Amino acid sequence: MIERAGQEFQNDALALRKTKLEEKLAELCERYKWLDKENKPRLASAFAILTSNLCEQEVEFLFRNPPVSSSRTSRFDRYWKEKSDTATFFIVSNLASLITETGFNVRIATEARVPFGHYDISLISGNPCRVTFNGTEILKIEIKGSSGISLSQITRYLYEPSPLLLVRVLTAQVTLLEPTKLQEYICFSIDTMIDKVDRILGGKYFTIKGKYCSQCPDVSCPYNLALSTSNLEQNKKSFFSFVGMSDNEFNWDIQTFFRNLKIVSEKTADIVLQELCRHNSESTRRTGEI
Repeated sequence: MIERAGQEFQNDALALRKTKLEEKLAELCERYKWLDKENKPRLASAFAILTSNLCEQEVEFLFRNPPVSSSRTSRFDRYWKEKSDTATFFIVSNLASLITETGFNVRIATEARVPFGHYDISLISGNPCRVTFNGTEILKIEIKGSSGISLSQITRYLYEPSPLLLVRVLTAQVTLLEPTKLQEYICFSIDTMIDKVDRILGGKYFTIKGKYCSQCPDVSCPYNLALSTSNLEQNKKSFFSFVGMSDNEFNWDIQTFFRNLKIVSEKTADIVLQELCRHNSESTRRTGEI
């Protein structure tokens, strides 16, 4: 009884923190007209900018001067994205097959809504993928086909209540991150973000020099190096963003990817099936109690 009351208190405190952070983000979006087509605050993209940039002056500049899309994205080497898409395809497809064998009614979708029919389980492919059981999300699956991993992105996912299954194909690693077991870190990170937003809203943000100054868009900053001759040449070369690998590195990368795909698919399926069985048992027990 006492333990349950303590957990409920922690959950309530965390919910209040999340609400306060959302309110602060909404205020920030309103201040800088960071709104979507329906004039609603772009909370997700605003939060991504806050957690991805250490220099607060650059963050404030980006809110005042939203980046515009350009042809650079079409010239980016799609090798990385192809690996992620391929890994997602096989992991989700294999997962659907194995879940179906257990007797559940499963669908694969690219969006949450379904126009007709009833499904016990929905596998919603995306970034991240989401697994719902009887309409309730039970976990997310973030699949990394390449070596890169953004811990700020992972942190944002941990703010949601459902666990996150992190899959790294190149290292053949799969781990389940449960927000309920990481509440101390989540509360700490939320408090840190609230303080950061308050500084930006109050015009008391930090200007922090770093390697990123070579690509900073704020040319008014005294630390800005983006317009130096060497960096202009480097940025010109990086316009065509292709993978810089030797033949041996490329050979290792792509062969390791293909070899590990089956391994991580099986690991992912094992963990998801365990979670589904647990939720199914809990649901059956609650139904019996009613």
